[in-house]
Amino acid sequence: MSHLSPSASRFRGGAGFPPRAIGLVCALIVLWAARPSFASFYSWPVGDGPKALAVGDLNGDGRQDLVTANSESTVTVLLNGGGGRFGARQDLPTYGWGAQVAIGDLNDDDAPDLVVAYLSVSVFLGNGDGTFRAPADYFVSPGVATCVAVADVNEDGRQDVLAGNSFWNDVAVFPGIGDGTVGAPPTSMRIRSTFRRPGRNGPGQRRPRVRPHRSGPHRSFR
Repeated sequence: MSHLSPSASRFRGGAGFPPRAIGLVCALIVLWAARPSFASFYSWPVGDGPKALAVGDLNGDGRQDLVTANSESTVTVLLNGGGGRFGARQDLPTYGWGAQVAIGDLNDDDAPDLVVAYLSVSVFLGNGDGTFRAPADYFVSPGVATCVAVADVNEDGRQDVLAGNSFWNDVAVFPGIGDGTVGAPPTSMRIRSTFRRPGRNGPGQRRPRVRPHRSGPHRSFR
């Protein structure tokens, strides 16, 4: 003979749970069982202190290769061997410590080139097989290049090199010549911020102030 109370007997066999609640619990169990897992991963060694990572097909085999800019004055190239695995690393010496790396084609030969921001801007022209020539260094003077990008900003069909200058807080534009070299940066963009103190209209706001500034052949906006 059962001695369960009337309230407890309602939950025998799950009869006391609404069908919608039971369905929700089952759905959560299914989602938990099918959740993605990142417990297994692979790793490949690169140079000391990697600061930036770029991905691109460096040897024309249709696979995405890896490049890291390292703080030990090297760039590491890892060629994709297929199946998400990479071959032996290739270390390229650079000038200064690594900050950022970009991939482009500065000489229009369909072989990806590397542009690295260190103390200077280093350009490694690619051979098309995942190897690279000795670098050509371009300096952001005065200042230090801390970030780079490759794009055709002057719309002449040639890729240009853009470098952030942490000393002057500006961006230097090195116009591409088309043969793998770049010209001196005739233009930089400088933006200086001012801070308005709090007043009757509410808290202070940071307002960028941009004004043209001309100093000899070097044009800038300060």
